[in-house]
Amino acid sequence: MRSRKASVVEKDTSPPGYDYAISLYRQGRYEEVIEALSQVVVREDMSGDMVRFYRGMSHRTLGLTAMQDGDYRRAERHLHSAARDAGPSADLGRHLASIFARTGRPIHCAEQLRIASDADDANVEDLCRLARAQFQAGQRSTARLTLRRGLREFPRNSTIHCQLGLFAAAQDDYRRARRYLQRAVQFDCTNWRAWRYLGLVALVGHEIPVAIRAFQRAFDLQPNNLELAWRLSLAAQAGRQNGYGVVLHLPETPMLETDSPIRQLASYMVREKDYLKACLNPLTAPKERRYYHMLRDVLTTALRMHPNYADIHLAAGRVALKLGDTAQACEHAEGAVAINPTYIDALVFLAERHAEAGDVEMGIARYREAISAGGDWADIHQSLSALRRQQRQMRGVDQSEQDAPMKTQPLREAA
Repeated sequence: MRSRKASVVEKDTSPPGYDYAISLYRQGRYEEVIEALSQVVVREDMSGDMVRFYRGMSHRTLGLTAMQDGDYRRAERHLHSAARDAGPSADLGRHLASIFARTGRPIHCAEQLRIASDADDANVEDLCRLARAQFQAGQRSTARLTLRRGLREFPRNSTIHCQLGLFAAAQDDYRRARRYLQRAVQFDCTNWRAWRYLGLVALVGHEIPVAIRAFQRAFDLQPNNLELAWRLSLAAQAGRQNGYGVVLHLPETPMLETDSPIRQLASYMVREKDYLKACLNPLTAPKERRYYHMLRDVLTTALRMHPNYADIHLAAGRVALKLGDTAQACEHAEGAVAINPTYIDALVFLAERHAEAGDVEMGIARYREAISAGGDWADIHQSLSALRRQQRQMRGVDQSEQDAPMKTQPLREAA
């Protein structure tokens, strides 16, 4: 008697209508996804979790789109629905806080930022945003306590001291404001905003020489900032009227160069973005090191001609990385972000460099900035998730090392 081999057929556990909704999701038809999944029976199992996830992510996308269009009521409705369906994975607290801030609800804004600041990956910027929202909502003591909580973890952070100085100045306590701002510039001498605020506080206290030095330092750091140039000139004028000898240091005018081939190539790169991309394309660019040395010289010339061109800064960073100079690569990328804070490619470039250097916290922060700037892409989310896993693993190892009993080694092994 022949035995027949039994065939195993996997049972499809997805609810009816689920596959159709997913096909709509892949086409970007999010309104229809929400409508289709609203007809699906949501079970308390894995299939139900998937239904809620895709419905939540559809609400999230529609909410962020409504925010960009300025329709904050519609955005808030969608983002609340996204938070309900997708949970913490949707990462919507900061977006909701932004909506509350723009619609004049500082208390709600502060509450959302408080929740965000309690997350494991909260950073100094999160704490400062929370403190500003609390201060605007009238919770001034709470705002100062928030910043002092940050100082316990980051006692030499320039940004926190600067924010404390601004709070003190807002309450007309200029002596305390100056003390905080002096600490801010002491901990980070390149914090031009802290220098600017220090100059303003010094003017209020009629300390004109201090104000001139502070504005001069801020202007040295931001030579293309017309507002700083104006304030520096006013402070210098006040100093001369009060009998002080004032000598200002103004940025030098670049010397005219001959119309050399390298200058012509630099001008062409600035005009033609596609050509610049082609020069850096790893599939078509030459592999020789001398090619990247030549490209670095051209981009240096382009930056002298156009110092505020973010694309050229990032391109120079990529070339520096090819030449093995990671520090200079990051410096150029930071310059690009300073010019354009929402430059997604530069933020991702910095996140990758921090991740390679083992600075997981900064890598996570930069990826989050890229996503907030509009880089809501799968590869960025995947890289961010990988860093978060690494962060959790590192924290788990640190904790296990703290909990482990001290072990003594034999003298021979120690030697």
